[in-house]
Amino acid sequence: MAADLHEAVKKEDQPSLKLKITAKTHVKPNNKLGRKQCQLVTFDLPYLAFYYNQKLLLYGDNGGELRFSEIVDKLKDGLATVLEPFHQLAGRLGKDEDGIFRVEYDDDMDGAEVAEAVADDVGIADLAAEEGTATLKELIPYNGILNLEGLRRPLLAVQLTKLKDGVAMGCAFNHAVLDGTATWHFMSSWAEICRGAQDISVPPFLERTKARNTRVKLDISLPPAPSA
Repeated sequence: MAADLHEAVKKEDQPSLKLKITAKTHVKPNNKLGRKQCQLVTFDLPYLAFYYNQKLLLYGDNGGELRFSEIVDKLKDGLATVLEPFHQLAGRLGKDEDGIFRVEYDDDMDGAEVAEAVADDVGIADLAAEEGTATLKELIPYNGILNLEGLRRPLLAVQLTKLKDGVAMGCAFNHAVLDGTATWHFMSSWAEICRGAQDISVPPFLERTKARNTRVKLDISLPPAPSA
């Protein structure tokens, strides 16, 4: 009992951004792609036991009026376009009949998750001066979520937060699906589209079995889903 009370007090003492989630939607590729699969190989599998890879980007308003809804719409439109070549991020993890993990995509899947949030009392300077990550975590989705959860969660989650003087973009990527280099390739490609490009300049190479075509059965299963 004393330990539980101590944890509750510690939690209350943590600073908060007083952030409010205002909407949550999903974004799918603009065009129908059909069903696609890609086997995970030996260098992907250890990451199933790691957490989602998280990134946080801060954008100032340059002293002008912040049109948050327009920014969100533009980013979501660009995301729907860039998810065509990067369709794996719009899919889920799955297993074949032999228990081999793979990435599965189908047009009926929900796609990537996009949340909208507001923290009007927080400025970019406040976040830049933040020591540690306690409050910054509120700006990024999927804190403490294992990559194995990609069996039932989106492989990409984005949170767009309206700040006092800018926008925070928090992204969570399933680390079993892409590494750091591929993450920034995706982000750069998304930025290209949002800047007006009709297509990305460097297409991704998604077929990892070309590098190592090995099939390893992994006996690992999800814990029970959290109660609502």
